[in-house]
Amino acid sequence: SPNLFSRAGLAGRMTGVIGDVRDFNSLWAAFDAAQPEIVFHLAAQPIVRESYRDPRTTYETNVMGTVNVLECVRRSFCVKSFLNITTDKVYHNNEWCWGYRETDPLDGFDPYSNSTSCSELVTQSFVASFFPPERRAEHGVAVASARAGNVIGGGDWTPHQLVPAIIAAAQAGQPVALRNPAGVRPWQHVLDCLHGYLGLAERLLREP
Repeated sequence: SPNLFSRAGLAGRMTGVIGDVRDFNSLWAAFDAAQPEIVFHLAAQPIVRESYRDPRTTYETNVMGTVNVLECVRRSFCVKSFLNITTDKVYHNNEWCWGYRETDPLDGFDPYSNSTSCSELVTQSFVASFFPPERRAEHGVAVASARAGNVIGGGDWTPHQLVPAIIAAAQAGQPVALRNPAGVRPWQHVLDCLHGYLGLAERLLREP
């Protein structure tokens, strides 16, 4: 609190179900009611510091949450396009100065990064086991993952994040506290990420 869903007044403008991605029965009930053709999986415990404080919940959410969503996709027979949104933190951290590539090995040191790497491996396993591209005519599902960087933009009140902390400090007339002043980060605007997600999901649907 605050959160963008409430601030934007979306509850009255869409069909929404508030639940826990770890609760398979509730998740399946939502799937069964919606009968979606396109699924975006963005549910996660996304805070690195929180993953140190509560690693078990982080793994339960990021790993088993992904298993639950993919199992709903497998059982539904209505999904045609599935996109798993993870993070650029999934890669083995070589501490180098250039960007990672999609072919670089997955790993992750902290529980957040490692659990999202596991989410990617779960997705790869479901593709190999249930949704192989060469048999798409049989199962009908096209699957991909997208790995965002440090996303900035309106509506972000995430604790312990740099840009929200700067805005909060400015509003309070307080100095900004930088935990890692020497850190270098790439930034992506949220609308650029969303444009990419929507475009990728559409291509999975129309040109898998």
